[in-house]
Amino acid sequence: MDRLTIGVLTPHVAPGPEVELPTASAGRVTVHLSRVPAPVAEQSRPWDSLRAQAAAAALDHAVGLIKLPVGMLAWASTTTSYLIGALAERDLRQRLNDRHQLPAVTGGLAAADALTWLGASDLLVVHPPWFDVDLDHLAVSYFAKHGLTARVVRATALPADPASVQTRDVI
Repeated sequence: MDRLTIGVLTPHVAPGPEVELPTASAGRVTVHLSRVPAPVAEQSRPWDSLRAQAAAAALDHAVGLIKLPVGMLAWASTTTSYLIGALAERDLRQRLNDRHQLPAVTGGLAAADALTWLGASDLLVVHPPWFDVDLDHLAVSYFAKHGLTARVVRATALPADPASVQTRDVI
């Protein structure tokens, strides 16, 4: 059985890609995870911290913490996709690719490209309970720019605190 080892960068404290990718691939994907820490300085607007975690210096530091070798890099934060938009996300992906000489993917573009390739036109986006309505609107707008109609629902069964989410909650 062929295996792919992915270096996954994520700002999220809750379990996610390190559980989802191996499970969805029936064990054919191994994840080496690096959580990008939130900046220490106070941010002036909601979600500024997440934008800062997607900055070049923060990502380069996180890549340096990944157990190498890996076959590719993945930025696992679709929320960041909503916040920075597709053009900046494409730049982020290209920069990871160029800087680290590895194929790179990002959550939002990967989802939009896959859904478009599959011929999907309508999707249901499931957000955790700590997301606000502004992020819901950004998600709908993000996918609309990719020709997809999105509707957002809340995963109310998850704990309201991201740090309290357990692997079983994600599965």
